[in-house]
Amino acid sequence: MKNLNQQGVTTRFRNNVLCLICLVSLLFSPVGLAQTYNWQVTNQPKIEYLSALSARFDNINRILLAAEHDGEWASTDGTNLQYSLGGLGLIQIHGTRYLSAPARPQNLYFLDLHGYVAYSLDDGMNWQPFLTVTQGLEDGFYALAIDPLDNRPSGQYLLAGGPGVIKYIDIPTTPNPHTAVWARASIGGSTNARTTVITDIQYTPGSSNNVWAATSEASGWDDVPTGIRPQCLGVLRSINGGVAWDTPYTISTVNSDANCVYAVAPVPPASCANTPNCLYAATKGGFWFGIYSNNSISWVELPLPAPLNIGRRISSIFYPYTASASTLYIGTAVENFINNGVYKTTDGGTTWLSTTFPPGIKLNALGGIPSNANAFYAAYTNGDLVKTTNGGGTPSTITNLQGPHAGYPMATVAISPSGNTVYVGTVCQAGVYKGEYNPNPNPNWTWTNLKRAGGFHNHFHYVMRLAQDPVSANILYLTEDDYVFRSTDSGATPCLT
Repeated sequence: MKNLNQQGVTTRFRNNVLCLICLVSLLFSPVGLAQTYNWQVTNQPKIEYLSALSARFDNINRILLAAEHDGEWASTDGTNLQYSLGGLGLIQIHGTRYLSAPARPQNLYFLDLHGYVAYSLDDGMNWQPFLTVTQGLEDGFYALAIDPLDNRPSGQYLLAGGPGVIKYIDIPTTPNPHTAVWARASIGGSTNARTTVITDIQYTPGSSNNVWAATSEASGWDDVPTGIRPQCLGVLRSINGGVAWDTPYTISTVNSDANCVYAVAPVPPASCANTPNCLYAATKGGFWFGIYSNNSISWVELPLPAPLNIGRRISSIFYPYTASASTLYIGTAVENFINNGVYKTTDGGTTWLSTTFPPGIKLNALGGIPSNANAFYAAYTNGDLVKTTNGGGTPSTITNLQGPHAGYPMATVAISPSGNTVYVGTVCQAGVYKGEYNPNPNPNWTWTNLKRAGGFHNHFHYVMRLAQDPVSANILYLTEDDYVFRSTDSGATPCLT
């Protein structure tokens, strides 16, 4: 008779043998083979919300690109872009401005839609969070400007603009930049000013005192549905570095769209009778030139070539005023317009030329440096970034920005009955992406961002659940905040239930 120890060893041996037999049978059985999956990574959706574009003041190849829902991108060679900020948490997601300090080009500043600021004093090698919302800024900031004459080694004089507010800060070199606090600028007629959005702030070239700001309902490329919205008040003017601003100056009493200003370009005093009183304005209702005198601004609309003509939506300006004060480039962002593109003038807006930039796509931003009138960049609403080195004569695509961080973080997925269409919902304002698989001739995925009606933006925010009808590929449900939407056309027109 075996003792207890021998019996335990025999039992464990028998059990081990049985487990091994079960494992082998599982691996080589049809059921085991059926559990082997082949996973593939799809190409990422394009970054749709490119929001601001610039370059380091002393290096046209040092691209600085902000994406409202996908952070910051940069290039050191004018060709290859990389995601540039890391380790800053939510600060790096919703980019609206990315600038180089004019007098200290290695000092870089980044503004987040929610009022966060990050800075680098070594050309982007190291980044630090600067100020948070609770330290002075509010939500919804689109504009950032840096005193062009401030050449302190660290810490500049900055202006930031958002929902009805402009703030300024004089960042100390010592003892610690983080001790600085934003102060609120005064705006004449501030009751009305609080109902607008500051979309752009620009210093007059060569001046620390004369500053202009644009007001609108939203950015120049983001369509705002009808309904309750911020007001378009024209432009603002300051002569003391942005501490105090005049009552807003409307551009037109006939064309209200002209008072929705997306970008301003102040003219160098030498080209404006030695005064800081001239500027260009890109608006929802055309391209305008204004001259300030005796507490008012005289405006004239600069007609564009047919079929643009007048009253068209101009989303952005590139003004190489140091190289040529009479040369400007503008981009258009007219919805469903085959003649969207980049247009050029060499005589201050009297005559215009078409460029060979890609036509028919809404243009979000133009960017370059004031000393180079030939090389600059164009960012499109479909995620394309395009470069020219000869004033738009022969532009070349740098890259189609695919979003390794687009839609971050992704929260929910729904798959159509066919398996070839997938919907991805996100919770960081990037909305809902629809991906469609194309097996032939070369297998690939195409992505589109679904739109919604109503609200300040026309894209979805904070989508937590997607549900696809198991029978009908056309029916899709999604939740956003405390709403439920239903689409009967594969997401093309989600309707509030």
